[in-house]
Amino acid sequence: MERKIVFLDIDGTLVPERSAYIPESACAAIARAQALGHLVFINTGRAWSNMDRFLFDTPFDGFICGCGTYIVYRGEVLLHKVLSEEACRSIYRSALDCGMDFMGEADHGLYCDLSTYRTREARDFIEDLKTRYDLKDDTPASQMRFDKFITWTSRNGDLKRFIREVSPYVTYTDRGGIFSEYVPCGYTKATGIDFVLERLGLSAENTYAIGDGPNDLPMLRHVAHPIVMGNSSPASMFDEAEYVTTDILDNGIANAFEKFILK
Repeated sequence: MERKIVFLDIDGTLVPERSAYIPESACAAIARAQALGHLVFINTGRAWSNMDRFLFDTPFDGFICGCGTYIVYRGEVLLHKVLSEEACRSIYRSALDCGMDFMGEADHGLYCDLSTYRTREARDFIEDLKTRYDLKDDTPASQMRFDKFITWTSRNGDLKRFIREVSPYVTYTDRGGIFSEYVPCGYTKATGIDFVLERLGLSAENTYAIGDGPNDLPMLRHVAHPIVMGNSSPASMFDEAEYVTTDILDNGIANAFEKFILK
């Protein structure tokens, strides 16, 4: 049997939204795949610092975090992209000027200044994060160093201007509503896959990706076998799939593994 490599998104794919567990059926399918010699990686937009501890209870072979900016294989950090000090200062200054509520994401923690926030969505998001992660919520702009970042556009915010000003450093992804995500230019979930394949000497022919949302599109479009969850949103996600598995709460991961990985 040829070795296969599977890349899994977290939120809405591996872990139910607003939950803190991996369904037992998914854990069992992953263990069976690894016992057969296949590799299973998490491929997520989350930075290393906001990976929940319970995710490490399942022995994944590796992690592609921060949309390809931080890669770990069996405990060894293989790649870490950090935005320059100049870029971080320029980005944060633009965020304030353009009316964007800002959170920087790094391997060692999350950065924001709650005193500048204008939107309830951002405040609620941060209050939830404070209970789980190392959130530095009063960091001076001069001390912020991050790998990627997210924003919320305030009522009078100028998103178009902000995107234009930060475009020399990062690429923009619309996450819906007023929420946006930004990753260093040249880095995506797809580039993370390429890095892993080259490092491990594996062929792209046996690559599989499972996702549920727009920021999964780079990896879904990059692998040989794209799979989307039955709970994916928007509906256009289904057009990207070789196969649509069931809902995350209806054994979606296990059913996908049964069809493609465990044969």
